Amino acid sequence: MATTDRIEKANDAEGLIDTKRWQKVQNLFAKIVGVNVSFLDPSGQVLIRSNTVAPNFSDIVVPVSGTPELSEPPKFVMEAIRKGLPDEKKGCLVECGLHYCLLPVKWENQMLGVFVIGPVLAAKRENEDFYRKLCYTEGLHAEVYLDRIREVKLYSHTGLFLVLDFLHEMTQCFLERTSTAREFDALLPGFLAQFRGKESLLSLRFSHELAIALLDIALGLVKGDSGSVLLLEENDQCFQIQSARGLHMDVVREARIPMRSSIAGLVAQRGKPVLLHRETKDQVLKKRFVKPKLKSSFVIPLNYRDRAVGVFCLNTESENKHFNQENLQLLDQLGKIAGIAFARLGQD
Repeated sequence: MATTDRIEKANDAEGLIDTKRWQKVQNLFAKIVGVNVSFLDPSGQVLIRSNTVAPNFSDIVVPVSGTPELSEPPKFVMEAIRKGLPDEKKGCLVECGLHYCLLPVKWENQMLGVFVIGPVLAAKRENEDFYRKLCYTEGLHAEVYLDRIREVKLYSHTGLFLVLDFLHEMTQCFLERTSTAREFDALLPGFLAQFRGKESLLSLRFSHELAIALLDIALGLVKGDSGSVLLLEENDQCFQIQSARGLHMDVVREARIPMRSSIAGLVAQRGKPVLLHRETKDQVLKKRFVKPKLKSSFVIPLNYRDRAVGVFCLNTESENKHFNQENLQLLDQLGKIAGIAFARLGQD
């Protein structure tokens, strides 16, 4: 086969999704956000079911004949996908007071499928009388509905779309890495399998791209002045800056941050996010927060299966209302998802 033919075959979108690997990532993602996640092909067929981590309404929302799969989205969601998704990055369907978020997955203008995330409640949880009236109008079993909706995760619109933005970036990065590896193998069959260093180079490249996406999304949320993503080196003794915004290039090029004596190292070891400022009560952290120009900083751990992968930091040099406890929780959730992504990119 000619070289150009091999490359064209490698570029084909078919087979870019490794369902076993995506299943693992999808299950972890669902567990972290506390919402059911499924992946459907463009015809509305379920390709990957999430482990059910939240109440499911498949058997009571839009009645169906037979016994429904409780791990699947309701039929009205699957029908909407079969009819064709709008050409947007994300959308949302609402039925019976429940929100189902749709995140199309495209590669080189070809639709590969769509993530369905839900059910969730967006912005507010209504009172019981509201839901009883809704059940009467829709012909639903009120007691069953009320029992389940108490367990449905409540998200702010900002928090929900923050998570969806990063899931979009993460899947695009995974697809690009798979495509690049296939192109490389088409040119030099078997080379990547024999020389793992080349796989490491691919991991490094796409970890950098994912770090940029993480930083841009997070800084956009809190309107920060600067930030960085730090990933641990293989010996777990130092961090390297994987991406940065608003930092001097000399700092970015030369910085190797020790695990033991840095705020980043302390946060990574503790595994809990912190919001730092001059009134921080934790004296150990306060002593290390020594940059006079900074008013406040978020430092968020990136972990995978209880192992530190790195941290990301966001800074403001002025009074900033977005540096608050609510956003600390949102960023912590984002950090948990990002930790999965960085760890998976580093695995062959």
